[in-house]
Amino acid sequence: MAGTDKQREAINRKLVTMQMEMIGLTYEDAMNTPEFWRIYSLTTEQTEEWRKKALPLIRKTFKVNKSRGEMIMATFEVSLGLRIYDPVEVVEHDVCPGPHLEDLVHLKRKPKPTFWQKVQKFFVGYYQ
Repeated sequence: MAGTDKQREAINRKLVTMQMEMIGLTYEDAMNTPEFWRIYSLTTEQTEEWRKKALPLIRKTFKVNKSRGEMIMATFEVSLGLRIYDPVEVVEHDVCPGPHLEDLVHLKRKPKPTFWQKVQKFFVGYYQ
């Protein structure tokens, strides 16, 4: 990332704080949890909201243009950013009737053979 070590440390602290506040926790909660970025998550909507807030902060801190700021933000998201997780709503079977799993078995695709399986099939008659 751009900037001095002090700037990078300060912006990382601010960005982690912003993310943790979105899920109702604090920066200290994140620091007390080993590998917090794997445990906690944001929804897609929360992530978009966070990005809208984070980009101006990054641009102001490092005095960079928008594309460079987006690159810095992407670097942060890869290293310390919370993962994105949208929970799937479970629908009761009676409410939403549809095909049963047994009815969909015929739609299951056969796995494609690997390269070595193709080679073995090719040479089956050759070595026997």
